[in-house]
Amino acid sequence: MKKRKNARMAQIRKLDRIFSKIMHNKTFKCERCGKIINLQIHHIIEKDTKNIELRFDEENIIMLCSGCHFWLHRHMILGVIFLIQKIGVKKIVMLLKKYLKPRVEVSLTDLEIKLKEEFNNANK
Repeated sequence: MKKRKNARMAQIRKLDRIFSKIMHNKTFKCERCGKIINLQIHHIIEKDTKNIELRFDEENIIMLCSGCHFWLHRHMILGVIFLIQKIGVKKIVMLLKKYLKPRVEVSLTDLEIKLKEEFNNANK
């Protein structure tokens, strides 16, 4: 069982790298301060290994520089206010509904194919 879990986590980390490349190709600056270096993905609704679809949902992320990403995690209340101002309450509620809906097992292989196709299309 442990080997299977480790293999799944390795595949998720691989998908994280592909998704990160896709998002870096689409967003070139921090959505808080406008910096163009040290960009990182911030998941609006926490990423976890059980809700894979939400983890790789572009609507669930914003790009932040490392300083703003650190700030957001360090100042949660101000961070929530920033997110409400940036994306709106309706989008946050929509993401929460996605998070709370019954989870369906997603094929990581199918998801990898989809992300690779998206990455290739973005680089054409």
